[in-house]
Order: sequence, then C-alpha cells, then structure tokens
Amino acid sequence: MAHRYHVHQLVRMRVLLLDKSRNGIHEIVRLLPLATNGTPLYRIKSATDRTERAVTEDEIEPASH
Repeated sequence: MAHRYHVHQLVRMRVLLLDKSRNGIHEIVRLLPLATNGTPLYRIKSATDRTERAVTEDEIEPASH
C-alpha cells in the first residue's frame, strides 16, 4: 500500500479527542515505513504547539475536509 498523503500536506485527526493537542491542523513532516500490517505511517507536526507524533493513515484526513 502506498502513502496517500505527501510531505508538507496539511491534515487533521479524524477523531477529535479530549487531548486538545491532537485536534486542529497538522503538517506531514515525514513519510515513515509501513507498519507491520502494511498501513502507511506518517510523522506529523501540530501547527499550533509544534508537537510531533507518528500516526497511521487511517487516523488522519486532508485538512480541507
């Protein structure tokens, strides 16, 4: 499975959580190797607090939604 999103693309988390740092706009900073189950992984950075985290492709969606 290929990565659907690209570096510098703006995305948001699909599910809003109580942890507000996970909500809002994030920028993809790096494409990571596929997870063991074949799911694409991404390194994203929050646009507000600059926190970085790794997420799976099914956890994010384009920010334009």
